Amino acid sequence: MYNYNFGYPPNYMPPINFGYNPLLAEKQKTKKVGNVIGISLIILIVLSGVLGTISGVVLAIMGQAAGDANLFINDGNLMYGLSSAISVIIMTIPFIICAKYLKMSVGSTVSTDRVSLGITVPLVLIGFGFNAIANYLNNIFAYTLSGLGIAPSMPDIEYGSGFIGFAISMLCIGVFPALVEEFAFRGVVLGILKKRFNSKVAIVVSAIIFGLVHGNLVQIPFAFLMGLVFGFITVYSKSIWPSVIAHFLNNGVSVVLDFTASDATPLIQNVIWCAYGLICGSLAIIGLIMINKRDDNIFKFDTDKSDTVGTVQRVKWLVTAPGMLVFGVLIGIEIIATQLMY
Repeated sequence: MYNYNFGYPPNYMPPINFGYNPLLAEKQKTKKVGNVIGISLIILIVLSGVLGTISGVVLAIMGQAAGDANLFINDGNLMYGLSSAISVIIMTIPFIICAKYLKMSVGSTVSTDRVSLGITVPLVLIGFGFNAIANYLNNIFAYTLSGLGIAPSMPDIEYGSGFIGFAISMLCIGVFPALVEEFAFRGVVLGILKKRFNSKVAIVVSAIIFGLVHGNLVQIPFAFLMGLVFGFITVYSKSIWPSVIAHFLNNGVSVVLDFTASDATPLIQNVIWCAYGLICGSLAIIGLIMINKRDDNIFKFDTDKSDTVGTVQRVKWLVTAPGMLVFGVLIGIEIIATQLMY
């Protein structure tokens, strides 16, 4: 009697897997990614609220002890410093946990490779220059909503004064957001999405998430548009550094203009911002021309990651994962609350 074990060890019984369904497996993997990203975003929102509340209570207690409960709360320099410290925490810890839970090292999702100057310069010009276009489109959105009776609003923190106020604002608005937001959204989130979707879909989905995280109707459209550009820059360069630089320049120049033009007349302010817009638009065009000379297929990305199901269906699975749905509800509540409060 012969024993046909086909090369397996004696008495080995190969696993029976007659019920394997590639479509179901794809759905489960995509849902898992949606849940993990969604939960990371939920943690971000919760941490932001908790840490912000604790900071406010502590500052009120300190102010009360000094004879004025609002003494420290009204200090723009202190508030920007605290909000910056909170942003570093909420934009790093949840997303590190996210990558680890999906058994991905942070290094495998966040590319920090060096990029040649010949590629970095035009990409930064594109990222910085598109700022004016995004602002223009964002204003159109705001005017449209206002025409419908909905005036977009957002929380407002006063700038500090003097050189100290300028330095703190530059650090908290220019440096920290550029580093931690690019790490979180063009690094971890975009990197994870690229492993489940083609690059175009990953860029769009990560940009939508980036926009929504801002939680108010003033910033969401602008952040979404800039998320598209930063995502393109990151995918093309295979590194987050060009988008970090462009992000810093966008925020940093805005701080400079706000400080230098704060005492100018409305006419002079309009002239400054119009000139700024023209310069930005010109730089974006120059950047596109420069990069197009190096590569005439700059917008040609990879194809779908899976042949078992279409991209639209996989996006539906991602956004309908419970974690993503809860995130969407929380953002909706935050937007409504911001509209009512401010």
